[in-house]
Amino acid sequence: MVFCPEIAKEQLDLRVQQLRGLADNTPDVSFAVGTAYCVGEYDLPAAIKVADETMYADKAAYYRDHPEKDRRKRNR
Repeated sequence: MVFCPEIAKEQLDLRVQQLRGLADNTPDVSFAVGTAYCVGEYDLPAAIKVADETMYADKAAYYRDHPEKDRRKRNR
């Protein structure tokens, strides 16, 4: 979990794209990313839940796009 106070949504999105780009250029590294963007006061548990949900959606999209990398299916 990373907190980025006082960052614009566009900056957050750009940093996530840069992070994904690094992983895309490294064949033996993969990871899922989940984010929650909050402005002003926020509910930390709710933000964590949103980030967790978006991370699992990202993971599902990755395996949908790269089924050959899904080790869960190889072990069945």
